[in-house]
Amino acid sequence: GIPLSEVARHNKPHDCWVAIQGDVYDLTDFMQHHPEQRNSILAWAGRDASAMWDKIPGRFPSATWMSMYTRPEARMGEVCEEPRRDPHTEMIRQLKKELRRLQGPSEEDIAAAKAASGHKGGGAAAGAAGGEEARFPKLAEMAANRGELKFFSRAEVAKQNGQGGAAPYMILHN
Repeated sequence: GIPLSEVARHNKPHDCWVAIQGDVYDLTDFMQHHPEQRNSILAWAGRDASAMWDKIPGRFPSATWMSMYTRPEARMGEVCEEPRRDPHTEMIRQLKKELRRLQGPSEEDIAAAKAASGHKGGGAAAGAAGGEEARFPKLAEMAANRGELKFFSRAEVAKQNGQGGAAPYMILHN
């Protein structure tokens, strides 16, 4: 069987699975050939649409719609229970994710952001940078006064705000 956590990974127009009445269907091919029904299917992409089963006869998801539009090969299999996870392993995974979020950007992320902000090449990038400078004149002023912008993690920002510091800083979200 296919657990709903696997179905949830397939929630894009180019990769669309929907669980209906205990079965999992791959509706990607259908959506490519019938774009007029795309929105109603995408609303349930990666989810279990059984709650809406036959609420609107002839529309997705309903028995009439399924018999008219789906082919047997669209059925991927049956929905099964989620695999059991060790609560300790799950807790460690969540704590690692939270730690990565709190640590802020890595040295590579900071170097890449500095390189990208200092890039003044030609072409579309130069036009976009010029537009950004026009939209945010204070940013150019801050950069000129400080030489470069400082990068802080979220913990450092909280510490900086607690001390009443008014120095400019940039937060990189990870």
